Amino acid sequence: MKLAWILLIAFIIVFLCERSASNSCNRSTGLRKTKCTKGTRMITTYYRGCGWWWRKRCKTGTRYWIKTTYHTCYKRCRVDGGWSNWSSWSSWSHCLKSNGNSCIGRQHRKKHRNCNRPTPKNGGRCYGSRWYYVNRSCSRKVNGKWSSWGPWRYTSACSKTCGLGSRLITRKRSCSNPRPKCGGRFCYGFPKMNKMGKCSLGHCKG
Repeated sequence: MKLAWILLIAFIIVFLCERSASNSCNRSTGLRKTKCTKGTRMITTYYRGCGWWWRKRCKTGTRYWIKTTYHTCYKRCRVDGGWSNWSSWSSWSHCLKSNGNSCIGRQHRKKHRNCNRPTPKNGGRCYGSRWYYVNRSCSRKVNGKWSSWGPWRYTSACSKTCGLGSRLITRKRSCSNPRPKCGGRFCYGFPKMNKMGKCSLGHCKG
């Protein structure tokens, strides 16, 4: 009696394992191995003995029926994707203006992952976000830079009233490309440049 129970339990375990294996979805192919049926139309004809001494066979009827056969087949199944490892962090973004104080902004950096371990199949998907962001406050300090030099201009009278003399010429630039703001440094250097130029007011009378 015990042996019969052991054999029955073993049969049930083997049956359930085979059924579970056949119903599992192959994640690499997106196919499930299963059993399919095929119906074939069959005809059965009935005869009986007839005629002289029942030497002939006379048809008495026909029955149509479907013969069902089973075979292994593969059907598509949904495969949800899996995420890869996270990438390295990107560089911090530019410091963008935020609401309120114009000198305090926000910047972010990000990392991502790919939905390819495995790739989704047959309507599957990866759950969760592909991108991960981190934000922080930042200073929108801007250091000043010089503009281009302007043209040379005379800024003094000629040193002589006649003949060849000299006078001061100057050119200027401004710290406006861009202007410093939010505690940024002022431009290093001088805003103007001087030099002496020649001038002539005609020959002296003498």
